[in-house]
Amino acid sequence: MKATIHALSLFSALALAGVAHAECSRPPEPTIPDGATATQDEMVKSQQAVKTFVKETTAYVDCVDTEEKEAAAKLEGTDTPMTPEQHNTYVDRHNAGVDAMQKVAENFNAQLRIFLDKQKAD
Repeated sequence: MKATIHALSLFSALALAGVAHAECSRPPEPTIPDGATATQDEMVKSQQAVKTFVKETTAYVDCVDTEEKEAAAKLEGTDTPMTPEQHNTYVDRHNAGVDAMQKVAENFNAQLRIFLDKQKAD
């Protein structure tokens, strides 16, 4: 019994350590249906997928920002401070996340306008 508990404790500690040092990963962009042919149910599901994407991508951007702060803090006071190239890598990842959210939102809104115009015409 003690061996099982010890093994579970070790597994839990390793799992938590993995989460604490997990790399930030950007979520995949959702597929937006064509507003001209989509059903209302498809548009509602797409809206929820976009909301989830924005929430997860916001968390990704925050993770990148935190990752950069932690990397800079580790290098602070050493002979090798963060280089402009390293900083720019974090900035590029941050901006790519923000750009993806904007692109997905604009695409969804464009398809929603098409969908709503189709609804009015029917």
